[in-house]
Amino acid sequence: MPKPIICLSEQLRQFADYFRPCFSRRQWRYFVIVLLGLIECEERKTLTGLLRVIGESVSLSGLSRFLNKVTV
Repeated sequence: MPKPIICLSEQLRQFADYFRPCFSRRQWRYFVIVLLGLIECEERKTLTGLLRVIGESVSLSGLSRFLNKVTV
């Protein structure tokens, strides 16, 4: 069942906020999607699987570009 990003726990929110200065506004959204998706996804950890769990309306190609750019 897709969960909104608002469901982050307080500890997870504090952890994510530590990295906030590292990302632009658009990148931050993708960072939170990946972080929450890795925690919530019970199937294989593919980009499609992460998007299915999160339920946010972002493109698969945008998520792929984000991961490609930040893994320098």
